[in-house]
Amino acid sequence: MSSLVQRSYDIRGHHPWYPEARKARVTVDWAIGGALTMGREKVPQETYKGQDTSFISCNAPVVYPSTEGALGLGIPLTGCLTPASMSRRDIQAQALQDLPTKTTKISMCIKWPGAYKGYQTGQYTVKNTKGIISKAKLAEIVALEVQTIIRDQRLVVKDGAVADPLWKLGDDGIQIEDIYLTEVRHVSKARLQPHFEIVRRA
Repeated sequence: MSSLVQRSYDIRGHHPWYPEARKARVTVDWAIGGALTMGREKVPQETYKGQDTSFISCNAPVVYPSTEGALGLGIPLTGCLTPASMSRRDIQAQALQDLPTKTTKISMCIKWPGAYKGYQTGQYTVKNTKGIISKAKLAEIVALEVQTIIRDQRLVVKDGAVADPLWKLGDDGIQIEDIYLTEVRHVSKARLQPHFEIVRRA
């Protein structure tokens, strides 16, 4: 049986906007499914830019504190699909603070690295007469979309480019069990962009 490996996780390097009181190095124990990992790595993404380049969101990033006892950010996508894992009070809180209309529909955009084209989902209702979507439901939507991307090989390589195997998704690459959701940002009037970290298995 594999023993736990202690690794330092620098919140400041991954989430520079994180509150000052918690800008500290924390120790994270890594052992997922008994397989040793190399620690977490931020997935680099270009920020989505809509037609309205002057857009500034009034919504703070929707952040997901770790569910693994660490002070960092990030919840496993597999956990986002399990109701019991999403029962924490903070996860059930309202995801967004300010949306302009009574009914608001928004798409997700993911700019996965590795020479892939940006991926855009269909529209989801994030606000209606009953209120604004919860952080748990938003995380579930993200997880289901990533699950579909991997299962159906939805990512398309940019014209003339060669996919980087380091960022390939699927059975012979990064799997949904390796992906953590850290935050979701409101990047344009009708777009949200989730951000991720991954674990690379040794």
